[in-house]
Amino acid sequence: MRGCNIAAAFLLALLACLKLESNSDDVSSGVLSIYIFAFALILFVFEIHLSCSAKIIAENLGFMYRATGRMCFMILLGMLCFSKSPMPGLGIFVGLWVIVTALFNGFIFFKHPEYERSCRIVDLQVYSSRVFTQHLTTHPLRRPSK
Repeated sequence: MRGCNIAAAFLLALLACLKLESNSDDVSSGVLSIYIFAFALILFVFEIHLSCSAKIIAENLGFMYRATGRMCFMILLGMLCFSKSPMPGLGIFVGLWVIVTALFNGFIFFKHPEYERSCRIVDLQVYSSRVFTQHLTTHPLRRPSK
């Protein structure tokens, strides 16, 4: 599932860049391309689970940890891909890929509800353990042993 989501993020970013490059005269298409790129970046950062962004995502993007929220977000992204595109075939392909990936995510979430609960907990634990480790190594009363 993670591989499909990362592939969807790369395809969305590629489509956004192509749309932005080819439609330099149309302001609305440019704004739409920027939104698609930003949402692709959000999806990518969410899927790679970096410790530096885990807390921010867990606190501000809670909908990504629930089946319905993630499915609605990804279906919205897929629908945005169907707008005017420099290569209509690529826009349709990326849009369908993202929508099918959203449905696959929903299937996995509904089939394995424990996955839905554990994702956010893991992200918050990764962040808190990193902060705790930094606190132990940089706290002035705790000096590292030589």
